[in-house]
Amino acid sequence: MLAYLIFRKFSQGYHPSLNASDHSRLGHNFSKQIIAMALGVIVLSATLASCSNQGSPSKPVAISVRIGKNHPILFGIIPGGTSTSDLSDLHSLDGGKTMLVHIYEAWNNHYGTNPPWLRSLTNEISVYSKRNLKLEIVLRYMSQSGNVMGYTNFVRDFVYILSKFKAVRSLQITNEANSPLNSQASDGAFPNANQALVSGIQAAHAEIARIHSKIQLGFNAAFEPITLLGDWYKSLNQLSLADSSGRESLASQINWVGIDLYPGTYFPPLASANNRTAFESSATKTVINALNQLRTQAMPQGEFSKKIQIEITEIGYATSVRWSHTSTDQNLALEGFLKAACDVHAQDNLSTFEFFDLQDAKQPSAYLSPTTLHLPWRFGLVTYDNARKPAFTTYHNLIDKGC
Repeated sequence: MLAYLIFRKFSQGYHPSLNASDHSRLGHNFSKQIIAMALGVIVLSATLASCSNQGSPSKPVAISVRIGKNHPILFGIIPGGTSTSDLSDLHSLDGGKTMLVHIYEAWNNHYGTNPPWLRSLTNEISVYSKRNLKLEIVLRYMSQSGNVMGYTNFVRDFVYILSKFKAVRSLQITNEANSPLNSQASDGAFPNANQALVSGIQAAHAEIARIHSKIQLGFNAAFEPITLLGDWYKSLNQLSLADSSGRESLASQINWVGIDLYPGTYFPPLASANNRTAFESSATKTVINALNQLRTQAMPQGEFSKKIQIEITEIGYATSVRWSHTSTDQNLALEGFLKAACDVHAQDNLSTFEFFDLQDAKQPSAYLSPTTLHLPWRFGLVTYDNARKPAFTTYHNLIDKGC
């Protein structure tokens, strides 16, 4: 299934703010003084961000558009090709409302004694925090050697550090670990992905409890035939119970379960866009059916009760000249997706809707499958040369006015 490769390329040099002894705890036993030193960098970054924002005394706008009496949906976006140096499109999209920004960090055995992500990530968080944006951070598992222990240590340290930032709302452990099709998009392509997911959740949950953090914890899946998804949930829960000698189910350690959906681009299919009314209607019905099946058929297999929220962690519709997917089609699809979310948010306990993505990458996405590589799919609400597509206005209007 589709996911966007937004993780950073990590340098091999030492982190400029740390000396030779001040490295990450990942896979090593470091002193409390070293951790405090790393946190000093983080707190300073957060303080500077706070000071720079004191010129705006207005009270932050409440998270999300309220759809039901007591149940808000938090609308979000994957930034795509957007740079944090220019957030004008994101500012226009949110209209002053707080949105959820969905970003990715990858672990691929290269952290060892050097945490190059520390400064760049904390700077990124500070930039987004200035707009009262919330963050959902995906910790990807991309170990060619199947190093679950290294990933688990990385997750534990990540929770400890990010808990200092109020802007960090939630943490996703692995990305689409149920799908082995494409290593650029899905962690299921790497050895021991299921074990990494379960062990990562166990480590994150324990650290969240230890430090009394409010970070919400979950994992996601690429949407697939519902019986397969149910079997996968069941196997994850069994793995969690086995690891804890029957004491801890997977459900007891998470707040939400995410799903990635790309109706009409990948799976599930949609009606032909030649009939616009039927096309939009099929977009609505397809998402409603997917969420209902997820809640009533797949999630019970993993013993996930209704108290476990559902997040739409990725949803999108790509424009493509070659395949006659127009920007009008994308707009109609988004309208259908949003109507579905509004219709079922309460009954299915849907908490987020995160659109993929804000801006087209300069290079087209080729994350569909081995048989569709190099196709010019563009998922953004904005083109790579900054022209806004009709769906941009549609999404803005919903965030601004509600369903």
